[in-house]
Amino acid sequence: WPLLRAWAPTLAPLLVLASGYVLWRGAASPGGAFQAGAVLAAGLVLLRLADALPALGWHRLPLRLAVLGGLLLFVGVAAACAWFGRGWLTYPSGWAKPLILLIEAAATLSIGLSLALLVVGERAERQR
Repeated sequence: WPLLRAWAPTLAPLLVLASGYVLWRGAASPGGAFQAGAVLAAGLVLLRLADALPALGWHRLPLRLAVLGGLLLFVGVAAACAWFGRGWLTYPSGWAKPLILLIEAAATLSIGLSLALLVVGERAERQR
């Protein structure tokens, strides 16, 4: 697909920017991690279909850690808040916004990679 291969390197960075914008706006209005992750996954799928990205494989440890990172960070922050006596996800004053954005950024990456793995992951293209 020549048109896809020509436009993918231009559209993918724009989708990453759009994903970041949706994540940032989700801190103050509807939207957030899942929507930003879906846009990010669209960019990954676009690059994979244009053969600009190698096959995504669950067998790679960094990919596994990135997929699980959102959940692990969320549980870690919740446990740290409870451990220091404030209760589950009761953030210290002044730290709420940065912690929420950190959790949502990790969740965005995790969701984006998970969705991309579901669509174009695991196996390399077979030779025809």
